[in-house]
Amino acid sequence: MSRCTPGAVIAVPTSVSYVASVLKAPAYIDQASAMLTLAAKELSNSYLYKHIRVQGGAYGGMSSFDPSLGLFSFISYRDPHIAETLQIFKDAQAFFSQNEMAANDMEKAIISTIGALDKPLDPSGRGYAAMMRIFAGATDEMRQNFRDNVLSATPRKVKDTLKDYFSAAAKSKAVAVYSSQEKEAPIKERGFFPAFNHYPFQKLIPSSVYKIIYTCRNCVTISSILLGMHAVF
Repeated sequence: MSRCTPGAVIAVPTSVSYVASVLKAPAYIDQASAMLTLAAKELSNSYLYKHIRVQGGAYGGMSSFDPSLGLFSFISYRDPHIAETLQIFKDAQAFFSQNEMAANDMEKAIISTIGALDKPLDPSGRGYAAMMRIFAGATDEMRQNFRDNVLSATPRKVKDTLKDYFSAAAKSKAVAVYSSQEKEAPIKERGFFPAFNHYPFQKLIPSSVYKIIYTCRNCVTISSILLGMHAVF
């Protein structure tokens, strides 16, 4: 008997949706961490941008890898679709598990990742970053190892890592959707997560915050999806 993907639908008074599909991911010290960071950037800049934003009409679609939380995420926001977007997330995993990144895309992903690591910080930012590294137990040796893995990455290494990772992580997948209650039926019909929980938005959010989001519902950000993931996990 196949495992049902856990899911949560959070009812929001809006005509668009916010969709997240999340997989458990390895920690910062794992060698796969650097490859997943590069893959998340490439997914955001190419496949998800093309299929979710350009073709699907959503305001945005992206991927995110957070080794501190141990999560690899696929996200869309202000999205007119739900089932179609979840299928794109699934197709993206299959595509990048079977195909190597182009050499120029690989170079761009590496430059972008190193740029994020080396971006200038003001004194406050440096202090905060140092504090978070201490909390996470990230030593200078770990950081250098991560950097070396990024710089030595190849399209083949990324593909092989994703093939193994997506296959192994599939059983940990969870889905969260912020949308109107009327849009739940197509999700169930497509069988993306038949065992889901429904949450009225007001029960998850303090009433004062709910009023702010209701009056500015198109300003709901990606961070809101984390509330849905909290409900799932």
